[in-house]
Amino acid sequence: MELSRKGYRPFHDIQYLEIKDGRHNQETWAQAMPNFLTWALAMDNKIILKTLRLILREFIPEDATNMFELNADPEIISFHWRRTFQIY
Repeated sequence: MELSRKGYRPFHDIQYLEIKDGRHNQETWAQAMPNFLTWALAMDNKIILKTLRLILREFIPEDATNMFELNADPEIISFHWRRTFQIY
């Protein structure tokens, strides 16, 4: 309710997902990420840019596991603008 009073619109600006017995680990994030990506990116799998060596497209739910693995790699995350990602 507090966020709604501040002008946030449910299911548009904010989304709530509860995963029973969820933890901060790959298994839980793999369950949550497809829902998050669908909501956050309103995906239709559009190609943004295509060259001979690169296809840049919007994220799809199947990207969740690879994104988690990249963000769990200390060498990669050292270049991330937010270095708060932790595995418990």
